[in-house]
Amino acid sequence: MSVIEPKLYGDVLFRLLPDRPVMRDQEVHTLAQRWQAPSRNQFRIGAIPDGWPGMRIVAVEPEEEIEDAAYELRIDCEGIADGSDYLELEHVEDSAEEGWDVVAKRLYLTAPDAARWRKGEQLQADALTGVSAAAATDLLQKPGHGMVTGQMCYLDHSGGFGGIVSARGYFAHVVDADTFMLAHSNACAVVAGVSVLGSLIDITAVASTNVISAVAHGLADGDVVVFPVLSGGVGLVVLIVPYYVIAATADTFKVSLTPGGSEVDISTDVSSGKVRKGSYIDITSDGVGGTLRPVMRGFENLWITDRRKSKARGCEASLKLGIAGYYYLDLQFKGRLAGDGDSKPVKRRINTTGQAVANDAYPGIIYSPVYQGYPPQLVSTTLFGPPVIPGTMAAEFDLPQISVTDVILSTEPPPTSIVPGHWIPNDAPSVVIISTGYGDPDAFTYHYPRGWKVLNLQSEQIADKAVWLISLTWGYQIAATPRSTAS
Repeated sequence: MSVIEPKLYGDVLFRLLPDRPVMRDQEVHTLAQRWQAPSRNQFRIGAIPDGWPGMRIVAVEPEEEIEDAAYELRIDCEGIADGSDYLELEHVEDSAEEGWDVVAKRLYLTAPDAARWRKGEQLQADALTGVSAAAATDLLQKPGHGMVTGQMCYLDHSGGFGGIVSARGYFAHVVDADTFMLAHSNACAVVAGVSVLGSLIDITAVASTNVISAVAHGLADGDVVVFPVLSGGVGLVVLIVPYYVIAATADTFKVSLTPGGSEVDISTDVSSGKVRKGSYIDITSDGVGGTLRPVMRGFENLWITDRRKSKARGCEASLKLGIAGYYYLDLQFKGRLAGDGDSKPVKRRINTTGQAVANDAYPGIIYSPVYQGYPPQLVSTTLFGPPVIPGTMAAEFDLPQISVTDVILSTEPPPTSIVPGHWIPNDAPSVVIISTGYGDPDAFTYHYPRGWKVLNLQSEQIADKAVWLISLTWGYQIAATPRSTAS
């Protein structure tokens, strides 16, 4: 009896069931397809499934077979189903009491070696192309830019955009959903809408009175100004700090950090300088075709320091087919998390040690200093000596050495003006401003302990970035040698 071979008519390659994509937060997207196909080898591992360019086939499983005629195949796929550039599978933040803030991320993507994922880069949102700029209004245009005021960003361009340096970090002041301005700092961006930009004005200033002079300057109380150029003028910050005009006359004015607030103390005269009304950037020529790279909020002072990539399922097979495969990319960002006012405090340790001194026949009364308070201060002395004066005794005593170690995470460089062995005089001003975030809410003042000696200064910087981990150790030893009252 002969066997009748089956014959198929019509289409032999078609879906048996609708596609079933599954997208879950912090998971790789999956897709299941069921096909009838003329060959069990119809679909290859690593290939792109029909209709889903972001997915890759990772498994092909025959379900039923009409021998040598047709096959029912189940296809399992993994990838990114919604067209995103990458998926974030894990995010962990470690903000210890002292030291660096560290953020670990695990990404799933096809381009792990793109420029945005290299060491030294910040975490950026997707790039926006087609940005334009108008010199007449100092405004930049990008429909639906999605930024918020104070957000850091980079603007890449090959020409035009006068006043904006390509690939330099700026901060956005949002005018509306399609329009924004740029400023040199978060603080300047926040108040960019207060005063319209003016021309550069030549100035001088006298430190003893904090008075800034400029003939017919035209400024009024409440105007926001910045100082693009200063020669001298310790106490004023160039370009990145906005000031409010106070006590304005026709030819003079003072400045404050707040509207109508107290005047800024200028420690040294300004021999020459420039002031400008307004706090946003003056665009000097039109520009078109720019690319905007916004930095994710909170990551302004964090940079990629370590990275590790590994191939995901189907990656090697995709590469053999000439198709981009998927990778897992583990990134470590290190620096200072922006905390919206939640500054990382200075970590302070107080250490007390004794210096042992022995003398088998020391005559006299020994004075021992007594410390109290925080930091420790000398408040009195106690004394002890031999039972008969004059006389001698076998003595061993300690000269107390007290040290204070402060650990600071700062966006200001370490104070190299003080070096180990340097004394801070009791009557000298001793304040340094340490900014622990990208904006004013995270700034605080670090006071040098006056009358103390610098024993050690160490700092660690993240590869040419403006963030430092600083350790300062101060020493205080009131007694250099014991005093004697022996006759």
